[in-house]
Amino acid sequence: MPGPDYFSPVPPTSRADLTSLPPLREYDLVIADPASFVADAGSEGPVTLRLPAREFVLDLEPVPDPVAEGARTFVKNESGTFAAALPLMWFFEGTVAGNPESSASFTVDGDAILGTIRCGARSLVVDQAGTVGVDGEQKIVHVVYDERDVIPARGLNWFINPSVSLIDVMRAMKA
Repeated sequence: MPGPDYFSPVPPTSRADLTSLPPLREYDLVIADPASFVADAGSEGPVTLRLPAREFVLDLEPVPDPVAEGARTFVKNESGTFAAALPLMWFFEGTVAGNPESSASFTVDGDAILGTIRCGARSLVVDQAGTVGVDGEQKIVHVVYDERDVIPARGLNWFINPSVSLIDVMRAMKA
């Protein structure tokens, strides 16, 4: 019996407010069901992650929260300084089933599933791209893409990126 779909397409009738969409050749916009993902990823069984035109069976394990239980943050604004509880988050790491050379890592909260799956030459990213109203409720829009589809930036910012060689910068400027 197939598991739940943790991601579904952004409804075509909805207008998404995309605030952080990187320059990409190909991508998909989806909304997530974080509660179902957390329930299944924490169950010690395989998780079938269905994304547009892609499917992965993942062996995931919960990772302890790096923040101590009960930790609080202090917020300072025009009303003063006050303590607030940190948002509840879950962390999972693992591999694609049957591929020990692969990796999968996810950070999940009540609204979003963010992560990366690396398998062979593919490095699939699930990131936050903005919001959309669905049935009167604001939902996080996720962008799903392969890192190979990122369009390289041109211009001065390449000179300050240590992962890009000067030869790559010069080639790009000639193109």
